[in-house]
Amino acid sequence: MMDIDEIIRKSLNFSPEIREELNNKMITEYSKSVKKGKKIPRWTVAVIIPAVIACVSAGTYMAVEGGFFKDKTTISGTVIGQTYENATDEIEVTSDYSDGILHITLNLLKSNSFPYLVLDEMKPYDFSLTNLSDNSVTVDIQFDYAVINENTVDIAVDFNATTDTEYKLTINSFIGSKKADQPLEINGNWETFFET
Repeated sequence: MMDIDEIIRKSLNFSPEIREELNNKMITEYSKSVKKGKKIPRWTVAVIIPAVIACVSAGTYMAVEGGFFKDKTTISGTVIGQTYENATDEIEVTSDYSDGILHITLNLLKSNSFPYLVLDEMKPYDFSLTNLSDNSVTVDIQFDYAVINENTVDIAVDFNATTDTEYKLTINSFIGSKKADQPLEINGNWETFFET
């Protein structure tokens, strides 16, 4: 008997044409058996189960590869909002420092897709700024929302570096906002480096 993981792996290797052909064959056989008052043949069940598992698994794998929405809930299970997860590959972050100003540029690689399509502004939310010469962490930076301009967001914040050194900005989430809507937390993992 085949292991369920092996069934999933094999069924995911089918081309869309073969999956469609199998699906059509199942529907035809099911229709014939219903018309004749017969039970569904065993081989049909053997084909249906792997096909259903493959479809569900393929959907799950696709969701894991890209960003997806997740409900925010209270301890009692009440939904209080949503977050957008796994967005690391959908936003490119670069940084630069000059004259006491830290410039951060976000390149929205999927700006024509949700949620970026409906957002007006974004800012870093959960982040840390580490001085790489002594591994100290700066905590006194406050980011303001910056306007999304097509597929980029340019953020500037005052940052008075005390020494000439390299810094690492680690961002775990952004907050996106749209007028009159609840802010959306966009989670992922981004790192960018700059020198002062």
